[in-house]
This record gives sequence, C-alpha cells and structure tokens, in this order.
Amino acid sequence: MKNQNGNKPAETIKEGRISLLRWENTNRYGEAYTSFSLNKTLVRRSREEPGKFEGEVFSLNGLNRKDLKAIRELITEMEEGLQEEGE
Repeated sequence: MKNQNGNKPAETIKEGRISLLRWENTNRYGEAYTSFSLNKTLVRRSREEPGKFEGEVFSLNGLNRKDLKAIRELITEMEEGLQEEGE
C-alpha cells in the first residue's frame, strides 16, 4: 500500500518507535474500506560517518481489522507468558 494513493492516514498513534496508521480507502467500485499499517523506525549508525545515525522504516501494510485482532491476541498471549516467567 504505497502511501495509500498519496493520501495521508486518517489517524496515526505512536508508542516509542512503533506507529499504527489507519487509512480510509475506496476500492475501484467506489466502496469504502479501512486498512491499517504498522511501522517501526529502526536506527543504525551511518557507515560513512559512524557518529551519525540513520533512520529506516520497516512497514507491515494492508492489515485489516481481523489482522489487528490477531496481532492483539498474540501480543496478549506473549505478555501473559512473560509475566508467568517473572519478566
């Protein structure tokens, strides 16, 4: 979903380096639908100038509400497992 046809996201929420973007789209039949993107900004040292840092964005695009629900459930399951281990 390359920048959702040049539009800006309808909503963006951030937590640290993670961003969740909500897009309002229209398909070729004129039907509206919502999609989501997850972005994580990765920062690393520049190879040319080690004192400088460069940002790179990793994106997971084209998510729907069912995908978000699955991601939320996986995160909850992982967090509960970590709590049981005492982390």
